[in-house]
Amino acid sequence: MIPTYSCIAGDYRKGIAPIAQVSAEITITMPFSGFFAVAGYTLNDVTTTVTDQSRIFGS
Repeated sequence: MIPTYSCIAGDYRKGIAPIAQVSAEITITMPFSGFFAVAGYTLNDVTTTVTDQSRIFGS
């Protein structure tokens, strides 16, 4: 997944302020998974999406 950015206008207490949202999908490969495989355990990769939003002030 390619990181994405979107700007959503909103009406807030101090007037209209745009909202920036950034998202990224990441995959975490478990370190030392080979050592656990020797003992018969399987450690799979973990994939998750991280998203953050923030108001944009100023120009």
